Amino acid sequence: MRQSKLIVAALLLAVLASAGLALLLAVRTGRVDDWVGRQLVGIVNTHLEPSLGFETLELESPKLAVVNGATLTAPDGTEILSIDTLSVRLAKLPRVGEPIVIQAIEIVDATIHVERDPVTGRFKGLDPILKGAGNTSEPAEDDDEAIRLSDVFELRRILLDNVDLRYDAGDGSAPMVLPPLTADLTIVPETDDDGRVWHAMDLSAREADAVRLDARARLDLDTFTIDLKQGDFAIDLDANTMQSLPPELRTLLEAAEARGRLSIAASGLLPLTDPASGRAQVAIGLREFNVGQGEFQIPIESIDADARLDNQELTIELAGELLGGRIETVEVSLDLTTERTSAYAEWNIAGLDLEGLMRTQQAEGGDADEDESKPAGIAGLLSTSGSITCAAQALPATMAGEGTLTIRDGRLIMLPGLTELADLMGVVLRKKAKANHTFDMSFRLTERGIEIDKSELVTAMLAARATGAIGYSGEADLTINAGILERIQSLLGPIGDALANLTDELTPYILTGPITSPSVRVAPLGMGAEKDEAQADVEVPEEDSGG
Repeated sequence: MRQSKLIVAALLLAVLASAGLALLLAVRTGRVDDWVGRQLVGIVNTHLEPSLGFETLELESPKLAVVNGATLTAPDGTEILSIDTLSVRLAKLPRVGEPIVIQAIEIVDATIHVERDPVTGRFKGLDPILKGAGNTSEPAEDDDEAIRLSDVFELRRILLDNVDLRYDAGDGSAPMVLPPLTADLTIVPETDDDGRVWHAMDLSAREADAVRLDARARLDLDTFTIDLKQGDFAIDLDANTMQSLPPELRTLLEAAEARGRLSIAASGLLPLTDPASGRAQVAIGLREFNVGQGEFQIPIESIDADARLDNQELTIELAGELLGGRIETVEVSLDLTTERTSAYAEWNIAGLDLEGLMRTQQAEGGDADEDESKPAGIAGLLSTSGSITCAAQALPATMAGEGTLTIRDGRLIMLPGLTELADLMGVVLRKKAKANHTFDMSFRLTERGIEIDKSELVTAMLAARATGAIGYSGEADLTINAGILERIQSLLGPIGDALANLTDELTPYILTGPITSPSVRVAPLGMGAEKDEAQADVEVPEEDSGG
């Protein structure tokens, strides 16, 4: 959405600058009277806060002017638009009471600079274009009569040759640089029954085969509304093509080491000054994609997300295949109204192969746990489902939800706190372990964090049950009951649950601290210490290879 908005803003800059130059040309050559002069004053004062300038202007015929070194400069001195060569061809000489008909505008070797003000969130120097009188359906008025862009000029064609668009987010990050635009836009004026004038056009840009942009749209220059019939963007993400993305998105993707094929298809009717109040449909696809950080990665075979915007209501549906499993459903609903921004989401994910998360295991093409000196690996098939609701302006106080998570055929040596727990119990966990661990958890999402109502981990030599909370900051406070006896309880089913009610209080441990590096201790007044001594130096048999 931001990318489409920037492209349209760029076109508007070129159109308005060219129209202003065409009007200026007409005034300088004495071929119009006071009416056109008033239109010139109206369009410049109402729609162009930045000032127009140029180095040379050559009249090649009464209807053709070639301008060299044209610039559009904001009041603060920021150069918004620079054009090496700008040709303006009029379809006919201007007449009183009629729009200036521009047969074609040709822009060669140009750069459009769009800079965001980090304080106001607006584009510097562009408020009259994106925020001014043209932002409403009511035309701006001067002292004598209403002025609309469609009353002032009619544009039939735009030729772009090597036009760069640079977008600076204003946060110190490197600017986004779109591949040079080279396009022939034939613009067809269309007038609705209510008199609304649209300018239909096609746009295309390429950077070899790595970046592709195509758009078919129409613009209402009076209200700055875009009717995007179809917009398609595709990019093969690598270090070079990242520069074609908005800085906010690029920073996120670079931090995630994202690589692969990204495609976006969009359509909709959007007022550029308030896109959230419009209607739009966006389909996002990932193919042969990979993200990672440190020793972890997430290989993605495919993900498809469909988003729909309808007057401040945004819904997203997502499905895909990754880590050998499937995201069956992820549904998100967002209320974008300022007064009550709220969200609802639910998910159902099945069979994710955790072993694929380990970048080292993937890179070495084998089991990283064969060498006991290497970091412990993780394996297992993960499935989870649940739902969540919240209000964005009151987080985490409004957080509410619940879910379940299971792991089968697991090797969970890396599970936070497990090594510390085994040390206290005197059980040696071997990295060279069979993938036969299981894990089950049911939880709630609250203002406090993830509240674990029930969880159970079962390995070849020990089992543990835990309840408590993990805060959104990552701080954990869990009570754990663990030991060989717990292993027996898990095998006894309902009888084991009844036995657990009698014995859980006898073998408590406490896990606290950051979930990434927690500490585990015997609970005060617990009897775990005696049990720990009895279990000291218990090592998992080699042939069992359990944890």
